[in-house]
This record gives sequence, structure tokens and C-alpha cells, in this order.
Amino acid sequence: MVRSSSLVFGVLVSTLLVAFVACGGEGDADSGPTGGTDPQQGFTSCGSFPDMIAKSCQPGQHCADATFSDCKAGCLSNVNCASDQTCQKAAGETTGACQNNATTTSSSSASSSGGGGGNNLARCQDACKKMLQCGLLDATDGAQCTNDCSEASDVEQKTIADCVEPWTCNAPIPGCLDPIVCGPSYPCPAGQDCLAHTCL
Repeated sequence: MVRSSSLVFGVLVSTLLVAFVACGGEGDADSGPTGGTDPQQGFTSCGSFPDMIAKSCQPGQHCADATFSDCKAGCLSNVNCASDQTCQKAAGETTGACQNNATTTSSSSASSSGGGGGNNLARCQDACKKMLQCGLLDATDGAQCTNDCSEASDVEQKTIADCVEPWTCNAPIPGCLDPIVCGPSYPCPAGQDCLAHTCL
């Protein structure tokens, strides 16, 4: 199988950044709160496309289009964030990012093993490792993803990390990882092959 890991990562970063920074009217489709102290806080329902099975967006995402179960990175309000986070928006922006309410001392010290490039570099590389461990990436793609994190901007590193951190193995691939729709442990529907993380 021929695959371009850098291209996959580059397209993924570009897609995530566009979704993260864009603030069009489609963000109004967020389905609303899922509960205040509920451990499921941050998960928002987002339609049932394409298989009529209810879909939900992960914490740190919002439902941009329930008709197509389209989750986008970023939050519209605190309902899109985990119970220990709040939605922080820049002045004039409709889409923000979920930020931890607790101090970042422990996460900053944990990042010291990330190669000296800062907390977001370590978080981005950890996201690559997680995708590899969960079977979304194979060894080649996992190594390329980790290397690409080193060359990505701080914003790109943060965007990837914010997307992958709330996701758990065996859970559906979060919408914020689009265009990645398949991988070693995430097969395509019958009759389709997974090529460059796309079902064809």
C-alpha cells in the first residue's frame, strides 16, 4: 500500500486549523448542553449520519452540522468542554478552545520530555503516540506524525493535541480528525479499502 504520511498529517493539520479558526454561521448548529456535573459533559449530540446511529462530538468540539454529523474543533460555549474546562474565546470570535480550569504546572512539567519545544510539542507528539497505540495509525504513520509535530507551529501542535486528547481507543474516530476515516484497527465498510486513511 502506497501512503504519504506527511501529506495525511499536512491535510489533517490544515483541516483542523480551518475548522478551529473559522467562525462561520454553521457553528450555530450546536445541539446544546449535555449536563453540568455529568461525567459526559462536553459530549454533544450531532445527528446520525450516515448509518442512522446517534453520533456525538467529543469535548473540545462542537456540532457544526447535525444533518451530516459534522463535528468541528473548538467550542461555542462551556457545554462543549469537559466538566473541568471552560470555553475561552478571543475577542470577537464565536469559536474558542477548551482550557483546563486547574493550573498547568503538572502538564508543563510533563512536557519536559517532549524534546525542548514546549508543552504543545509534547502534547502533539503524545497525540501521535495515542493514535498509534489505538490503531488509527500504523508504525510508519505514527513515526511521521511525531516528526511532523516537530516542524508544526505551536498553534498546529495545540490543535492536534486538543483534538486527540479527549478521544479514547475503540471509540469512533472523532470528527476533528477528518480526513482520517480509517486505520489498522478502524476498517472501512465491506467492499472498500483503506488507502491513505480514506475509504475507497
